[in-house]
Amino acid sequence: MSNKEKAMEFLREHIEEQELEYADNYRVACINDSDMMDEFLESEENGCCGAYKAEVIINNETWIIGCNYGH
Repeated sequence: MSNKEKAMEFLREHIEEQELEYADNYRVACINDSDMMDEFLESEENGCCGAYKAEVIINNETWIIGCNYGH
């Protein structure tokens, strides 16, 4: 499983743990990858309603995970 796939799995777990209803606009990025961060931030700006964001460590790299929720 790639680090990106692991980040998405963490995001799914966080959505369930935080009981985020109607979650969509899923996004993950390694904070050391400028292209991924640009995509993450663009997606975040285009989201609506509530926004969720957290940092997770995957194989000694910091990843940011996020989504929008509620409608």
